Amino acid sequence: MLLAVFSVSCVADNPAYGDGSDRASAGGEATQGPNSAGEESGGSASASASGTSSPGTGGAAGTAGESLGSTDGPTGVLLFVDELVTDFAAGEHGQTAFDDGLIIATNSAEGTFRSRLFVADDPVRWVEFGWRPAAPYGLALPDAAAQEDETSRYPEGAADLDGLELLYHFDEPEFTSRTSIADTSGSQAAGTLGFGDPMDVGDVEPTEGVFGSAMRNQAQSAYIDAPLQALGSEAGSFTWSAWYRVNGAYQSATLLSLDSPSDVPQTPAMYLLYAGDGDGLCNQDELAVNVGRQNAESLRECSLGTLDAQRWHHVVMRTTELSNDFRVEVFLDGNPSGSWDAGFPLPDTSVGAADVTSFVAGQGPPSSFGGQGDYDEVAVWDRALSDAEVRALYLRGARFVSVQVRVCSEPGCEDDPPFVGPDGSPSTAFVDRGDGDFFRSLEQAPVGRTLQYEVTLRRASADLRSPLVERVQALAQPLP
Repeated sequence: MLLAVFSVSCVADNPAYGDGSDRASAGGEATQGPNSAGEESGGSASASASGTSSPGTGGAAGTAGESLGSTDGPTGVLLFVDELVTDFAAGEHGQTAFDDGLIIATNSAEGTFRSRLFVADDPVRWVEFGWRPAAPYGLALPDAAAQEDETSRYPEGAADLDGLELLYHFDEPEFTSRTSIADTSGSQAAGTLGFGDPMDVGDVEPTEGVFGSAMRNQAQSAYIDAPLQALGSEAGSFTWSAWYRVNGAYQSATLLSLDSPSDVPQTPAMYLLYAGDGDGLCNQDELAVNVGRQNAESLRECSLGTLDAQRWHHVVMRTTELSNDFRVEVFLDGNPSGSWDAGFPLPDTSVGAADVTSFVAGQGPPSSFGGQGDYDEVAVWDRALSDAEVRALYLRGARFVSVQVRVCSEPGCEDDPPFVGPDGSPSTAFVDRGDGDFFRSLEQAPVGRTLQYEVTLRRASADLRSPLVERVQALAQPLP
């Protein structure tokens, strides 16, 4: 179903943003702005040192004594705000619109909004800039099992990390034999990179990921030996999650597994696989699950969706313990892609535990199957995540918001400086850091009368609900 616009409630208890009583009603859409935003054609917000709007500007007022994160800032501080439909209508929309905030226009996967001008009566020092996203966009899961839903200000999409047992971000600078793969879940479940064939060393390297860096595995024999308890099923239900990208042509790949010698009966054999060229049961590029016990019952099924080469996909295998049975489900890019009842009890790693091994991105001895592909943010929970939680995990890596700003010496930005990011260069942008603080210092910014910002919103496909920015604001300090 195509969702072009949506409504998100205001975070009324955030003192930095007030009570939200002046929010625009839902459904308003900003008009298309001029080709070049300026003080006259694009609209401007103007505030005086006393904290009142200048007549005739239609802009937000700057309130004396108020700062982005505090109500006791120095007297004379100017606050500029874009929040209402009229505020965003005064800017220049490039495939963006307004509906309870700034969103991507219908049928577009990306949009850029250039704001009206925030203009002070005199040159000022722009000290802080902030925006309020409605959800975590382009944001990796937090480390050390932080309860994001308790520490963040997100109205929706925050992660509940209860039961998180393993979290690999793959931010290592290199991947060689015996490289330790850091676990940031707080469970001390670091993995160890191994190679069945020493000649494959060098075929695993860092690459660009969904969230910064990732691991590229082009070695047939490479695998990550992960702690058994992190991938185990002793607690019953569990969830395996990973971002995965096919980076070449290969017959199959093992993404995650619990393995054991085939000559040890009743020990677990549980695999999440990429079928690659097809294996006689699954079609090409499908996901496959194979769960059961050695020399006993097993369930092998294929997913309904396929993986596109050279594109990141979010893949999940979830098991739910039932009465003398268990259910296996696969999700692809946040959507259900297969569900099967096994017809036998969930395998227990306590049976023959000394012979059971667990792997990520391939399998080591005794099976030694390849795990080629690109990997980012592998996570394991000792509980079955809900459908909504699985969907939210995907959306974190499928929707993005980035912001750049510029400070102009002229009221109408006639000097036309470039838009820049936190280091003062056009090649960077401000993004959500995941620390619950959406305010950014502008210490790199020059003194000037005018500030303007540019927001870029992206989504993996036009049929996804758009990312939403509810409010943007800037803080300026008059010069002595």
